[in-house]
Amino acid sequence: MRRAMNYQEIIGKHESDISSFIKALALNLNPSTDQPAELAKLVTRESSNRLKEFAHLLWCINSRFIKTFKPENSDYIAEQLLVQMWILNLLDNSAKAESTSTKTHEDTEETLRKLLIRSVTSKYSAPSHHIFYNTPSTGTVPDASVCLSQLLMTEAVIRFLTSYYKKKNLKKWEALFNRDEDFPVALQRLRCWDLYRTYSRKLSEDIDNAGPHALFPWRNPIPDESIYAKRDKRIAFFSTTVFVNVEGRVRATQEWSRNGDTMMTEFTPTSKYLQNEDLNKLWAYISMFEIFYKKFIDKSVEPPDFGELLIQLETWRSKSVENPRDVVRSHEIFFQKHNFDSKVNKVFQMLWKINSRVIETFGYLPHERVFLDQQRELQQEFIELLTLSARPESNEIDYQSSKTVDRIYLQRKIIEHLDCQNERKIYRIEKRAHKLSAELIMVTKVAVEVMISYYWTKNPSKWLLVFQDGEKFSTY
Repeated sequence: MRRAMNYQEIIGKHESDISSFIKALALNLNPSTDQPAELAKLVTRESSNRLKEFAHLLWCINSRFIKTFKPENSDYIAEQLLVQMWILNLLDNSAKAESTSTKTHEDTEETLRKLLIRSVTSKYSAPSHHIFYNTPSTGTVPDASVCLSQLLMTEAVIRFLTSYYKKKNLKKWEALFNRDEDFPVALQRLRCWDLYRTYSRKLSEDIDNAGPHALFPWRNPIPDESIYAKRDKRIAFFSTTVFVNVEGRVRATQEWSRNGDTMMTEFTPTSKYLQNEDLNKLWAYISMFEIFYKKFIDKSVEPPDFGELLIQLETWRSKSVENPRDVVRSHEIFFQKHNFDSKVNKVFQMLWKINSRVIETFGYLPHERVFLDQQRELQQEFIELLTLSARPESNEIDYQSSKTVDRIYLQRKIIEHLDCQNERKIYRIEKRAHKLSAELIMVTKVAVEVMISYYWTKNPSKWLLVFQDGEKFSTY
């Protein structure tokens, strides 16, 4: 419910406020981003960038903190906007931050600015931790993954909020927290808030009794009669002595790399259903999307003709043959025109059919613009990986980016897989007459690898939330 409310705030009536904040951040951190079209692109709902992620994370974490104290809605929104304004003023101000009796080096404007720049320019990497939730029927289930750059951004948000609340009303801050470290501990407790526990129920009752204006607006003096003014300040309001166990909710991941000489389809299975199986069976199973395409997708939606894409690739193929590198000399049969066109066309067909099912699963119909755009972009991803053509350069502050895969290695592996000439049928579909060849399995594996590369590099934060890693995507 809380997630839905934050979502409605972010894309609803406060979308323009958050968009203005994102644009102002962009202008401050990267003054060359001053064209209206560039700024407008940053805040479209379809866009995915680190500045937007920072603004949304700031809103959501701050929302959880403020709403805990049940203020009036007008005070809640006003405080959100004041935090944004304060951050922009801090970034604009080159002088020392406002002095307080508890000022530390971590609170300086320069330090916070550098931390923000680091967080919005850091590239996505392999996930460092899995986040789990518990269900009565299945027990602990992985919900999402996070990587180090996301942890850095979370740290930046918390450090900004800590500095804001301390500087704007130190007395209120000290009424809740003894140390700066108590603030993230409080957020952790709020994330695991359970009103059925005696401790949480008592805090909730105290907050209700204090009334909606006891803490917010934050800039107002703390009322003398408030429980926050009278309480024993030697003990943090969100007691740090009551242990919150996150061990079963957050776990370090097994290392995988999207940056070195490996394919994401060459994973070590963790699922009990795959651990004792040949992974080729998984690719064989996925290849059935090609065989039974019309059972999943509207029969009127046929894959397009890929002739123009093959013509586009012919220039690269012929030049590669004229000036062969090692990878071409090692796979001469694949680079013969007939074989090349046949194999590449099969990959395009497989990409279209598997991706059709993925896109439709997320609620898009085959004739919609999003469906067609995703298919075209995926085809271009395959072309770029096969030919090592350069990707468009993007401003590292403006756009999400992941650490670059070793594309030379990936190109070699794609060509190696597509050079498979084994047409022997090695698998049979149970209760069907269809048999699957080693060649078809290699084409399927290449298609899945291209899809992983596309979805990971296109939107790594969404990838970590939805798919998490190559195994979970392949078994989705």
